[in-house]
Amino acid sequence: MKKLLLGLLPILALASCAKVPSYDIKVKLEGQPTAKMAYLQKLDNQDFITVDSAAIKDYKVEFKGKVDVPDLYFIRIGQGQAIQLFVENAKINVKVNLDSLDKVEVKGSATQDLFIKLNESMLPFRGQMEKLYKKADSLKMANAITPAVEKNLDIEYDSIQNQQQKFLTDFVANNKNSVVSAFVTYRILSHSLEFSKLEKITASFDSSLAKSPYVIKLKEMVELLRKTAVGQPYLDFTLPDPNGKDLSLSSLIDGKTVVMVDFWASWCSPCRQENPNVVAMYKELKGKGFQILGVSLDKQKENWVKAIKDDGITYPQVSDLKFWSCAAAKLYSVSSIPHTVLIGKDGKIAATDLRGDELKAKVIELLK
Repeated sequence: MKKLLLGLLPILALASCAKVPSYDIKVKLEGQPTAKMAYLQKLDNQDFITVDSAAIKDYKVEFKGKVDVPDLYFIRIGQGQAIQLFVENAKINVKVNLDSLDKVEVKGSATQDLFIKLNESMLPFRGQMEKLYKKADSLKMANAITPAVEKNLDIEYDSIQNQQQKFLTDFVANNKNSVVSAFVTYRILSHSLEFSKLEKITASFDSSLAKSPYVIKLKEMVELLRKTAVGQPYLDFTLPDPNGKDLSLSSLIDGKTVVMVDFWASWCSPCRQENPNVVAMYKELKGKGFQILGVSLDKQKENWVKAIKDDGITYPQVSDLKFWSCAAAKLYSVSSIPHTVLIGKDGKIAATDLRGDELKAKVIELLK
Protein backbone atom coordinates (compact mmCIF):
# COMPACT_ATOMS: atom_id res chain seq x y z
CA MET A 1 0.00 0.00 0.00
CA LYS A 2 2.73 2.45 0.98
CA LYS A 3 4.45 1.97 -2.37
CA LEU A 4 1.29 3.10 -4.14
CA LEU A 5 1.72 6.50 -2.54
CA LEU A 6 4.85 7.17 -4.55
CA GLY A 7 2.92 8.37 -7.59
CA LEU A 8 2.36 7.44 -11.18
CA LEU A 9 5.11 7.06 -13.72
CA PRO A 10 5.66 10.48 -15.32
CA ILE A 11 4.48 11.07 -18.86
CA LEU A 12 7.52 12.17 -20.83
CA ALA A 13 8.00 15.56 -22.44
CA LEU A 14 8.04 15.68 -26.23
CA ALA A 15 10.91 16.90 -28.34
CA SER A 16 12.25 17.53 -31.81
CA CYS A 17 15.84 17.22 -33.00
CA ALA A 18 16.29 18.44 -36.58
CA LYS A 19 19.83 19.60 -37.33
CA VAL A 20 19.31 23.26 -38.13
CA PRO A 21 21.39 26.18 -36.75
CA SER A 22 18.60 27.64 -34.60
CA TYR A 23 15.21 26.87 -33.18
CA ASP A 24 11.93 28.32 -34.38
CA ILE A 25 9.02 27.55 -32.09
CA LYS A 26 5.65 28.50 -33.55
CA VAL A 27 2.75 28.26 -31.13
CA LYS A 28 -0.85 28.31 -32.29
CA LEU A 29 -3.46 28.97 -29.62
CA GLU A 30 -7.05 27.80 -29.55
CA GLY A 31 -9.68 28.97 -27.11
CA GLN A 32 -9.84 32.42 -25.59
CA PRO A 33 -6.41 33.67 -24.42
CA THR A 34 -6.76 36.27 -21.68
CA ALA A 35 -3.01 36.93 -21.56
CA LYS A 36 -1.13 39.21 -23.93
CA MET A 37 2.31 37.68 -23.41
CA ALA A 38 3.88 34.22 -23.55
CA TYR A 39 7.15 33.17 -21.93
CA LEU A 40 9.82 30.60 -22.70
CA GLN A 41 11.25 29.35 -19.42
CA LYS A 42 13.72 26.87 -17.95
CA LEU A 43 13.55 25.19 -14.57
CA ASP A 44 16.52 26.01 -12.34
CA ASN A 45 16.24 23.77 -9.28
CA GLN A 46 12.72 24.68 -8.16
CA ASP A 47 12.45 28.08 -9.86
CA PHE A 48 11.26 28.96 -13.36
CA ILE A 49 13.67 31.29 -15.17
CA THR A 50 12.37 33.25 -18.16
CA VAL A 51 14.79 33.12 -21.09
CA ASP A 52 12.52 34.78 -23.68
CA SER A 53 9.13 36.43 -24.00
CA ALA A 54 6.88 37.31 -26.94
CA ALA A 55 3.58 39.04 -27.52
CA ILE A 56 0.54 37.00 -28.52
CA LYS A 57 -0.83 38.20 -31.86
CA ASP A 58 -3.78 36.69 -33.70
CA TYR A 59 -3.73 33.63 -31.42
CA LYS A 60 -0.09 33.00 -32.34
CA VAL A 61 3.26 33.41 -30.64
CA GLU A 62 6.77 32.63 -31.83
CA PHE A 63 10.14 32.12 -30.17
CA LYS A 64 13.45 32.09 -32.04
CA GLY A 65 16.94 31.45 -30.80
CA LYS A 66 19.74 28.91 -30.55
CA VAL A 67 20.72 26.24 -28.05
CA ASP A 68 24.02 24.41 -27.81
CA VAL A 69 22.34 21.13 -26.83
CA PRO A 70 18.73 20.00 -26.44
CA ASP A 71 17.16 20.79 -23.09
CA LEU A 72 13.77 20.87 -21.41
CA TYR A 73 11.95 24.19 -21.63
CA PHE A 74 8.49 25.42 -20.70
CA ILE A 75 6.05 27.67 -22.54
CA ARG A 76 3.81 29.65 -20.24
CA ILE A 77 0.84 31.63 -21.54
CA GLY A 78 0.55 34.61 -19.22
CA GLN A 79 0.61 33.32 -15.66
CA GLY A 80 -1.12 30.05 -16.58
CA GLN A 81 0.02 26.45 -16.55
CA ALA A 82 3.38 25.67 -18.15
CA ILE A 83 3.63 23.51 -21.27
CA GLN A 84 6.81 21.43 -21.31
CA LEU A 85 8.80 20.51 -24.39
CA PHE A 86 12.38 19.96 -25.44
CA VAL A 87 13.91 22.89 -27.27
CA GLU A 88 16.69 22.28 -29.72
CA ASN A 89 17.76 23.72 -33.02
CA ALA A 90 14.76 22.62 -35.04
CA LYS A 91 11.45 23.85 -36.38
CA ILE A 92 8.90 23.06 -33.71
CA ASN A 93 5.16 23.57 -34.13
CA VAL A 94 3.02 23.62 -31.02
CA LYS A 95 -0.76 23.60 -31.01
CA VAL A 96 -2.34 24.56 -27.70
CA ASN A 97 -5.98 24.36 -26.65
CA LEU A 98 -6.14 26.69 -23.68
CA ASP A 99 -9.16 24.81 -22.34
CA SER A 100 -7.33 21.47 -22.39
CA LEU A 101 -3.59 21.86 -21.86
CA ASP A 102 -3.14 18.11 -21.42
CA LYS A 103 -3.81 17.70 -25.15
CA VAL A 104 -0.97 19.84 -26.48
CA GLU A 105 0.26 18.85 -29.95
CA VAL A 106 3.98 19.14 -30.66
CA LYS A 107 5.36 18.30 -34.09
CA GLY A 108 8.97 18.25 -35.22
CA SER A 109 11.53 15.76 -36.45
CA ALA A 110 12.22 12.03 -36.25
CA THR A 111 13.30 12.48 -32.62
CA GLN A 112 9.92 14.02 -31.93
CA ASP A 113 8.25 10.98 -33.44
CA LEU A 114 10.38 8.75 -31.21
CA PHE A 115 9.11 10.58 -28.11
CA ILE A 116 5.53 10.23 -29.25
CA LYS A 117 5.98 6.52 -29.89
CA LEU A 118 7.57 6.08 -26.46
CA ASN A 119 4.74 7.94 -24.73
CA GLU A 120 2.13 5.86 -26.48
CA SER A 121 3.94 2.64 -25.58
CA MET A 122 3.99 3.63 -21.91
CA LEU A 123 0.29 4.42 -21.65
CA PRO A 124 -0.70 0.80 -20.86
CA PHE A 125 1.62 0.84 -17.85
CA ARG A 126 0.01 4.04 -16.63
CA GLY A 127 -3.39 2.44 -17.08
CA GLN A 128 -2.33 -0.53 -14.96
CA MET A 129 -1.12 1.80 -12.23
CA GLU A 130 -4.36 3.77 -12.24
CA LYS A 131 -6.37 0.56 -11.87
CA LEU A 132 -4.17 -0.51 -8.98
CA TYR A 133 -4.67 2.87 -7.28
CA LYS A 134 -8.43 2.58 -7.63
CA LYS A 135 -8.30 -0.95 -6.23
CA ALA A 136 -6.26 0.23 -3.24
CA ASP A 137 -8.62 3.18 -2.64
CA SER A 138 -11.65 0.88 -2.73
CA LEU A 139 -10.07 -1.50 -0.24
CA LYS A 140 -9.14 1.40 2.01
CA MET A 141 -12.67 2.83 1.89
CA ALA A 142 -14.03 -0.62 2.80
CA ASN A 143 -11.56 -0.81 5.69
CA ALA A 144 -10.25 -4.02 4.14
CA ILE A 145 -6.51 -3.30 4.23
CA THR A 146 -4.89 -6.14 6.15
CA PRO A 147 -1.16 -7.00 6.21
CA ALA A 148 -1.81 -9.76 3.68
CA VAL A 149 -3.79 -7.45 1.38
CA GLU A 150 -1.12 -4.75 1.67
CA LYS A 151 1.56 -7.27 0.76
CA ASN A 152 -0.37 -8.35 -2.34
CA LEU A 153 -0.82 -4.72 -3.40
CA ASP A 154 2.92 -4.19 -3.03
CA ILE A 155 3.59 -7.28 -5.15
CA GLU A 156 1.30 -5.98 -7.90
CA TYR A 157 2.95 -2.56 -7.72
CA ASP A 158 6.45 -4.05 -7.97
CA SER A 159 5.37 -6.18 -10.93
CA ILE A 160 4.18 -3.15 -12.89
CA GLN A 161 7.28 -1.17 -11.94
CA ASN A 162 9.56 -4.00 -13.05
CA GLN A 163 7.77 -4.25 -16.40
CA GLN A 164 8.11 -0.48 -16.89
CA GLN A 165 11.77 -0.56 -15.98
CA LYS A 166 12.52 -3.40 -18.39
CA PHE A 167 10.66 -1.62 -21.18
CA LEU A 168 12.59 1.61 -20.61
CA THR A 169 15.99 -0.05 -20.26
CA ASP A 170 15.36 -1.95 -23.52
CA PHE A 171 14.36 1.33 -25.17
CA VAL A 172 17.55 3.04 -24.01
CA ALA A 173 19.69 0.10 -25.15
CA ASN A 174 18.15 0.34 -28.63
CA ASN A 175 18.52 4.14 -28.88
CA LYS A 176 21.95 4.93 -27.44
CA ASN A 177 22.50 7.87 -29.80
CA SER A 178 19.24 9.65 -28.97
CA VAL A 179 18.82 12.44 -26.42
CA VAL A 180 15.50 10.74 -25.64
CA SER A 181 17.39 7.90 -23.98
CA ALA A 182 19.54 10.25 -21.90
CA PHE A 183 16.43 12.11 -20.78
CA VAL A 184 14.60 8.89 -19.83
CA THR A 185 17.61 7.56 -17.95
CA TYR A 186 18.14 10.75 -15.96
CA ARG A 187 14.49 11.55 -15.24
CA ILE A 188 13.18 8.05 -14.50
CA LEU A 189 15.65 5.18 -14.51
CA SER A 190 18.27 6.88 -12.35
CA HIS A 191 15.85 6.78 -9.42
CA SER A 192 15.25 3.03 -9.56
CA LEU A 193 18.22 1.28 -11.17
CA GLU A 194 20.95 -0.40 -9.19
CA PHE A 195 24.23 1.49 -9.27
CA SER A 196 26.02 -1.03 -11.49
CA LYS A 197 23.25 -0.92 -14.11
CA LEU A 198 23.06 2.87 -14.08
CA GLU A 199 26.82 3.09 -14.44
CA LYS A 200 26.77 0.72 -17.42
CA ILE A 201 23.95 2.58 -19.20
CA THR A 202 25.58 5.98 -18.63
CA ALA A 203 28.83 4.72 -20.16
CA SER A 204 27.00 3.29 -23.17
CA PHE A 205 25.67 6.55 -24.62
CA ASP A 206 26.95 7.59 -28.03
CA SER A 207 29.74 10.19 -28.00
CA SER A 208 27.44 12.59 -29.86
CA LEU A 209 25.51 13.01 -26.59
CA ALA A 210 28.56 14.00 -24.53
CA LYS A 211 27.39 17.61 -24.18
CA SER A 212 23.81 16.71 -23.35
CA PRO A 213 22.93 18.13 -19.92
CA TYR A 214 21.33 14.80 -19.06
CA VAL A 215 24.47 12.82 -19.84
CA ILE A 216 26.58 15.31 -17.88
CA LYS A 217 24.24 15.06 -14.89
CA LEU A 218 24.18 11.29 -15.12
CA LYS A 219 27.98 11.11 -15.05
CA GLU A 220 28.03 13.39 -12.01
CA MET A 221 25.39 11.21 -10.36
CA VAL A 222 27.33 8.03 -11.08
CA GLU A 223 30.48 9.48 -9.49
CA LEU A 224 28.54 10.47 -6.38
CA LEU A 225 26.77 7.13 -6.20
CA ARG A 226 30.10 5.36 -6.54
CA LYS A 227 31.18 6.95 -3.26
CA THR A 228 27.97 5.92 -1.49
CA ALA A 229 27.49 2.47 -3.01
CA VAL A 230 26.99 -0.58 -0.80
CA GLY A 231 30.35 -1.61 0.62
CA GLN A 232 31.82 1.90 0.65
CA PRO A 233 32.77 3.67 3.91
CA TYR A 234 30.10 6.09 5.13
CA LEU A 235 30.53 9.79 4.33
CA ASP A 236 30.38 12.09 7.32
CA PHE A 237 28.34 15.29 7.54
CA THR A 238 27.37 17.79 10.21
CA LEU A 239 24.03 19.58 10.40
CA PRO A 240 22.12 21.44 13.12
CA ASP A 241 19.44 19.77 15.23
CA PRO A 242 16.11 21.53 16.03
CA ASN A 243 17.86 23.43 18.84
CA GLY A 244 20.54 24.72 16.50
CA LYS A 245 23.26 22.47 17.92
CA ASP A 246 25.53 20.81 15.33
CA LEU A 247 25.37 17.02 15.20
CA SER A 248 27.71 14.85 13.12
CA LEU A 249 26.90 11.44 11.71
CA SER A 250 30.32 10.29 12.90
CA SER A 251 29.31 10.94 16.51
CA LEU A 252 26.91 7.98 16.23
CA ILE A 253 29.44 5.60 14.64
CA ASP A 254 31.26 3.68 17.36
CA GLY A 255 32.01 0.23 15.93
CA LYS A 256 29.20 -1.32 17.98
CA THR A 257 26.12 0.31 16.51
CA VAL A 258 24.11 -0.10 13.33
CA VAL A 259 23.14 3.40 12.20
CA MET A 260 20.36 4.32 9.79
CA VAL A 261 20.29 7.69 8.08
CA ASP A 262 16.67 8.48 7.29
CA PHE A 263 16.07 11.21 4.68
CA TRP A 264 12.52 12.60 4.90
CA ALA A 265 10.46 15.82 5.13
CA SER A 266 7.26 17.03 6.76
CA TRP A 267 5.77 17.81 3.33
CA CYS A 268 6.46 14.29 1.98
CA SER A 269 3.32 12.12 2.28
CA PRO A 270 5.11 8.78 1.68
CA CYS A 271 7.62 9.78 4.37
CA ARG A 272 4.88 10.52 6.87
CA GLN A 273 3.22 7.22 5.99
CA GLU A 274 6.48 5.38 6.65
CA ASN A 275 7.35 7.22 9.87
CA PRO A 276 5.15 5.02 12.15
CA ASN A 277 7.05 1.96 10.93
CA VAL A 278 10.41 3.63 11.58
CA VAL A 279 9.31 4.90 15.00
CA ALA A 280 8.11 1.43 16.00
CA MET A 281 11.32 -0.20 14.77
CA TYR A 282 13.42 2.29 16.73
CA LYS A 283 11.42 1.70 19.88
CA GLU A 284 11.96 -2.05 19.56
CA LEU A 285 15.65 -2.07 18.61
CA LYS A 286 17.23 1.08 20.07
CA GLY A 287 18.57 -0.77 23.11
CA LYS A 288 20.12 -3.52 20.99
CA GLY A 289 22.79 -1.51 19.17
CA PHE A 290 20.59 0.40 16.70
CA GLN A 291 20.44 4.15 16.13
CA ILE A 292 18.71 6.43 13.63
CA LEU A 293 19.67 9.89 12.42
CA GLY A 294 16.82 11.68 10.67
CA VAL A 295 17.74 14.22 7.99
CA SER A 296 14.88 16.49 6.99
CA LEU A 297 14.61 18.20 3.60
CA ASP A 298 12.24 20.78 5.03
CA LYS A 299 12.33 24.50 4.32
CA GLN A 300 10.36 25.78 7.31
CA LYS A 301 11.63 24.93 10.79
CA GLU A 302 8.18 25.12 12.37
CA ASN A 303 6.81 22.50 9.94
CA TRP A 304 9.77 20.22 10.62
CA VAL A 305 9.49 20.51 14.42
CA LYS A 306 5.71 19.99 14.33
CA ALA A 307 6.09 16.82 12.22
CA ILE A 308 8.66 15.44 14.67
CA LYS A 309 6.19 15.92 17.51
CA ASP A 310 3.12 14.74 15.61
CA ASP A 311 4.83 11.54 14.40
CA GLY A 312 6.28 10.72 17.82
CA ILE A 313 9.90 10.77 16.61
CA THR A 314 12.42 10.46 19.44
CA TYR A 315 15.62 9.67 17.55
CA PRO A 316 18.08 12.48 16.65
CA GLN A 317 17.06 14.88 13.89
CA VAL A 318 19.07 17.37 11.81
CA SER A 319 18.39 19.72 8.91
CA ASP A 320 19.90 22.76 7.22
CA LEU A 321 16.39 23.69 5.95
CA LYS A 322 17.63 23.91 2.36
CA PHE A 323 15.02 21.63 0.75
CA TRP A 324 16.58 19.55 -2.08
CA SER A 325 19.82 21.52 -1.69
CA CYS A 326 20.38 19.87 1.70
CA ALA A 327 24.12 19.22 2.01
CA ALA A 328 23.70 15.69 3.35
CA ALA A 329 21.16 14.79 0.65
CA LYS A 330 23.56 15.95 -2.04
CA LEU A 331 26.41 14.03 -0.43
CA TYR A 332 24.37 10.82 -0.59
CA SER A 333 22.84 11.54 -4.02
CA VAL A 334 19.29 11.54 -2.66
CA SER A 335 16.85 12.09 -5.54
CA SER A 336 13.64 10.96 -3.86
CA ILE A 337 12.36 10.52 -0.32
CA PRO A 338 11.90 8.65 1.90
CA HIS A 339 15.42 7.35 1.43
CA THR A 340 17.40 5.27 3.90
CA VAL A 341 21.08 4.48 4.26
CA LEU A 342 22.08 1.64 6.58
CA ILE A 343 25.59 1.73 8.01
CA GLY A 344 26.96 -1.46 9.55
CA LYS A 345 29.05 -1.73 12.67
CA ASP A 346 32.14 -1.68 10.46
CA GLY A 347 31.29 1.84 9.26
CA LYS A 348 30.49 0.71 5.73
CA ILE A 349 27.25 1.23 3.84
CA ALA A 350 25.31 -2.03 4.07
CA ALA A 351 22.07 -1.17 2.25
CA THR A 352 20.14 1.76 0.81
CA ASP A 353 16.54 2.70 0.10
CA LEU A 354 14.87 -0.07 2.11
CA ARG A 355 11.51 0.29 3.84
CA GLY A 356 8.99 -1.57 5.94
CA ASP A 357 9.62 -5.27 6.54
CA GLU A 358 12.68 -5.34 4.25
CA LEU A 359 14.28 -2.53 6.23
CA LYS A 360 13.64 -4.15 9.61
CA ALA A 361 14.86 -7.53 8.41
CA LYS A 362 18.14 -6.01 7.18
CA VAL A 363 18.66 -4.12 10.44
CA ILE A 364 18.16 -7.31 12.45
CA GLU A 365 20.59 -9.11 10.16
CA LEU A 366 23.22 -6.43 10.69
CA LEU A 367 22.69 -6.44 14.46
CA LYS A 368 23.56 -10.14 14.52
